Amino acid sequence: EIDGEVSQTKPFIKGVTYGVNNSGSTFNFYDGLIEGKTLAVNGSFSALESGYTVIYDTDVDYKSNYLDRIPIIQNITQATSSDEKKYYDLKTAFEEAIDGDTLQMIADYSVLPTDETAVNNNSVTFDLNSKTIRQSNTLLIQNNRSLTITDNSQNADGNIVFLNGTNVISNDGTLNFVKGKISTSIETVTLIKNNTSGTLIVKDYAIIDSSTRTILIDNSGTTNIYNGAYLHTEEYYAIINNNILNITDLNNDDDPNTSSDLRAPQIDAEGYINIYHGNPYTIQNNQNATATIYGGIYNNGDTSSPNIGLIIGNNGTANIKNLESYAFYIGGNNGTLTIENSHFYNTSYHMIENNGTVNINDTIFEISDTRGDYRLLSGGGVMNFNRVTFKVKDENTSYNGTLFYAYNGATLNINDSNISLNASIGLADSNVSTVSIKDTTINMSNGINANNSSSLTIDDSDITSSNFGISSNGASIIDIKNQSTISSL
Repeated sequence: EIDGEVSQTKPFIKGVTYGVNNSGSTFNFYDGLIEGKTLAVNGSFSALESGYTVIYDTDVDYKSNYLDRIPIIQNITQATSSDEKKYYDLKTAFEEAIDGDTLQMIADYSVLPTDETAVNNNSVTFDLNSKTIRQSNTLLIQNNRSLTITDNSQNADGNIVFLNGTNVISNDGTLNFVKGKISTSIETVTLIKNNTSGTLIVKDYAIIDSSTRTILIDNSGTTNIYNGAYLHTEEYYAIINNNILNITDLNNDDDPNTSSDLRAPQIDAEGYINIYHGNPYTIQNNQNATATIYGGIYNNGDTSSPNIGLIIGNNGTANIKNLESYAFYIGGNNGTLTIENSHFYNTSYHMIENNGTVNINDTIFEISDTRGDYRLLSGGGVMNFNRVTFKVKDENTSYNGTLFYAYNGATLNINDSNISLNASIGLADSNVSTVSIKDTTINMSNGINANNSSSLTIDDSDITSSNFGISSNGASIIDIKNQSTISSL
């Protein structure tokens, strides 16, 4: 009962798996001891005895929860022998902090649905100190100035666990997440909301992790992800970008003055193996947004098999450079996509579905499976390929699909490139599509299909096919000029 006093022994609840399994119902904890082998309480608390926090203890066989009145956070910058500057809630600790202060967690803490948001209006460091914060209120932290989240303990395993609410952090200032973890098992929520005026930096030993379908970062400001950062979600958008997103491997960009001892940033949407017409995407880059990707790891939790890779839905501007990825896929491209100096080992169906503009330079596409279907589709968009190589993985790999499929008025330009695989270039499904091939060597099984009002120009190029060089059905316009050769062997 609510009486200002707490019993830590009665009532007593014990379960083989959970002492209490609370799936979103009201659970008020005022007295007693709860034990369970997996968890004492699976779920969140609705209310506690005023001034008390939940203690999480683990013995050999059972985990237990009970209440105690202990401070949970300390301002270690302001602390003195006469005033330890310890607090019972986050809100008060942040209210009393000033520029340069470090707030350090000193106990695990359960944030109730009725608890107010902690607001940061100063330049503050928040040290998780290997403690666990279990969040059930609408928003844990609102950052309006400069906040660094880290964990300076030896184990560095502090964790903010999202149990209920809207976001963990809403950022309108500068948020540096450098060490520690933000995690959840709750579906279809957003962990970090980076607003229009916000700058978010995720790097070093920072982990943002979801065991279910969760948006990790919803970015409307500027988000920079660097070496060491690890983002993981299950079959959902890891990042939704509405403004500026930069993912950078400091060992793989163009600046010789930057480097890192940490591995490249890693972003996974684990479990999403079949990326045929992939949706959702690892990264959703929306209209008027810009995503710049220099390297990175996108194996989606599967390091043993090259089945998963970078999956982007692009309606804005996406720039990709110095990237190696398996099963690369760009879907819904109504924006502008530029790829440079990259290598893709593809085992999926489509690689790019384009209605916008695609520019690919100095890049290798390596096909390693035998499935057919289309790899590069352009329905009314423009695709420009310069110094690009398309090949099969080895001589034993036979790909019998269509490499390019241009339709609905699409424009396809291939320049100074090399195509060598069992495939064909499909030029048109309906309406006029324009294809230009210049200074390019093509060795394919079925040559080029030019159908249904297509326009095809071949300039200073060599085309060799085991079946036919060019097949034309319908009112196709074909212009072969200069030193071009076409042969069927």
